[in-house]
Amino acid sequence: MNTTLLAFFVYWGIWIVVPFLVDGLSALILFGGVVWARLRGRFQPYSGALDFYPTLSVIIPVLNGEHSLAACLQSIRAQTYPPERLEVVVVDNGSSDRTFEVFNSVQQEAFGGQLQWVKTQYRGKPWALNAGIHLTSGHYMVNIDADVVLAPDALSQMVAAFEADPALSAATGSIEVLPAPEGAGALAMLIAECEFQEYLSAFRMGRQYQSLTHSLFTLAGAFSAFRRETLLATFLYDKDTVSEDTKLTLDIYERIRNAKIECVSQAVAYV
Repeated sequence: MNTTLLAFFVYWGIWIVVPFLVDGLSALILFGGVVWARLRGRFQPYSGALDFYPTLSVIIPVLNGEHSLAACLQSIRAQTYPPERLEVVVVDNGSSDRTFEVFNSVQQEAFGGQLQWVKTQYRGKPWALNAGIHLTSGHYMVNIDADVVLAPDALSQMVAAFEADPALSAATGSIEVLPAPEGAGALAMLIAECEFQEYLSAFRMGRQYQSLTHSLFTLAGAFSAFRRETLLATFLYDKDTVSEDTKLTLDIYERIRNAKIECVSQAVAYV
């Protein structure tokens, strides 16, 4: 019995402790790298000030998003970026719920920019994103998921990064987790805190470190931006893989010489 109990604790101890050690060590290395780069002046955040506002296309692929689309669209309406310079296209790829009714309700509210609904006959996020890319005409293009809420200055910060650095081909924003709703139970609070730590490590530290070392290999599907010419130089989003974001990122590196892809940490999106 004692041997069995010992084996139980050793087995589960390894499964629990080792991931903590590995992830914790990785997070410390990433944190140290970012801090060291900041101290040496290698990491200079882009300024959010813009003298000119280029046209910006925002593409939102959606599938059964009746419970999240309204918040996403309202966060775009609340952007500090001039609405008359925004072109927002929601691309539905087979919703069977009230997604269109939600969109229609938001569309009836006053908005200085363009807000369109497009429906594709094929299911799949890559189909929706590629359709949106072909149907929009902005100088810069932003893809966000339908369950994302943008910080009010997210689009301004993203465009400012491109305007400040003509070599920047594509960028991913910083993804953060919204806190658990008020009155949530202990389990929900714990899960929310774990998610927060995961995204903090992946984006606030991980993506910044990858930007500094020129090794960012995945543009986040939840919130990424591109120069239009960058996207059109690729085969767009691959419909035959489940990692279309990584595939597109690697495609950019392959097809554009000295392509620069970074994380713009000041451009924040919440999930």
